[in-house]
Amino acid sequence: MTTVELEARKAMLAREILTSDDADFLESMSRAALRIKRRIGKRATAEHAETLDGEESVARKIEEALQELKAIKAGKAQGIPARKLLKELEAEE
Repeated sequence: MTTVELEARKAMLAREILTSDDADFLESMSRAALRIKRRIGKRATAEHAETLDGEESVARKIEEALQELKAIKAGKAQGIPARKLLKELEAEE
């Protein structure tokens, strides 16, 4: 939806609300707006949590890889040749 279309819809909705003298209509609109706002807030919170979980997972994997690299450099672990690693990665695709 373009900005112009969005602004037109907002103006139409505002006009409907501002020109209404029906208390029941205004009360219904108020309750509906609150329900919609809560639902959108919950969805945004869930999406944010998923993003954080993904970011934390990536950060954890990077930290594990760095620890493994340090162990290899210190001679406490043995690495694998780059060609073998590439073959393993290609096999996962």
